Amino acid sequence: MEERKNMNCIKTSLLVLVLTLTTVLAAQDLSGTYTGIMKAETPDGTRDAPGTIVLKQDGERLLVTGGPSTEEQYSATKVERDGDSLKFEIAPPGDSAKRLQFEVTVKDGKIAGKVKSTSGGETLIGKLEFTRQ
Repeated sequence: MEERKNMNCIKTSLLVLVLTLTTVLAAQDLSGTYTGIMKAETPDGTRDAPGTIVLKQDGERLLVTGGPSTEEQYSATKVERDGDSLKFEIAPPGDSAKRLQFEVTVKDGKIAGKVKSTSGGETLIGKLEFTRQ
């Protein structure tokens, strides 16, 4: 009887440990400054643009900004995080027609994925790979 009680106690302890580790890993802090190049195919050839994305964990909330440099950053909207996957939009102020929609993965100090740029009726689809600085 005592042995069965000990086994139940061990099983309960293991379950608590697994649930705690799962919660910690799921809420992994992605904070950092990531820089790199975005590449998009245009009718005139490949267009490269430098970029910087800053992620800041604020409790459960992930704050995202992006822009061409660390000095020029714009706040992201519609931020959605699902594990390593991240979706967000950036609309530079002063240009209501321009939108950048990002669908990326954040893993091992890198942000990689696709970006869709819409401006004045023109849509470009590109790829990006940024590295944490």
